[in-house]
Amino acid sequence: MMKSLVLILQKRNFSYLSILCISIIIYSCNNNEENNDPCANSVFDYEIITTPADSCVPQAALKITSQTNKNMEFSLDNSEFQQSNTFENIIPGTHLLAIKNEYGCVKKVSVTIKGKTTMGPLFLATKNILLKNCTPCHVGFSPFGDFDFNDNCIITSSWLRIETRALKGEPSTMPQGGLIPIAERDIIAKWIKAGHRYSD
Repeated sequence: MMKSLVLILQKRNFSYLSILCISIIIYSCNNNEENNDPCANSVFDYEIITTPADSCVPQAALKITSQTNKNMEFSLDNSEFQQSNTFENIIPGTHLLAIKNEYGCVKKVSVTIKGKTTMGPLFLATKNILLKNCTPCHVGFSPFGDFDFNDNCIITSSWLRIETRALKGEPSTMPQGGLIPIAERDIIAKWIKAGHRYSD
C-alpha cells in the first residue's frame, strides 16, 4: 500500500493574537487492495486562535474554527472531548489538542501559547536559591511532594508554602537541615512582597 501526506502550515501573528492555520489532507492509493480504515481519507481543515496571558497565570485562551468541518469535538491535554470549540483559563505553555471529526477520526496537534511577560530579577534570584538549597529533593523525576523547582509555575503557585517553610520554618524548616542564610531569605521575602509573580 502506498500513502502520501500533504501538510500545509501557515502561521500569522497579530500583536498577542496568534493564528495557526492547518490543512491536512491524506490521500491513499491501495493498488486494488481494499482499505477498511474509515479514517484513511479524512480531511481536517481548521484554524487555531490563541490568546496569551502573563506567564504562569491561568488566563490564556484557545479557540478552534473551521469553514468546512462541522460537528467536531475537542480535547485539551487528554481531557474529555467537548463540543465547545473554546478553552479558557489556560496557563501559557505547550498543550496537546485533539480534534475529532463527525466520523470519529482524531487528529492531535501540539499548540504553544506564549506568555506575555519575561522573567523578573527577584523571581530568578529566588529560583536559584531554591535550586541551590532544595536539590535533589525537589527537582527532576518524581520530586518529593510533586514540587519540582525547575518548573517556574510550580514556584509561583507554591509561594505561600515557600514562605511558611523556608522563611518561617513552620511546622518544620525547608531544607530539613535548618533555615537557609538570612541573606537568601531576605531575597525570597522581597520576591513575595513584590507580588510573587514570574515577572517580579
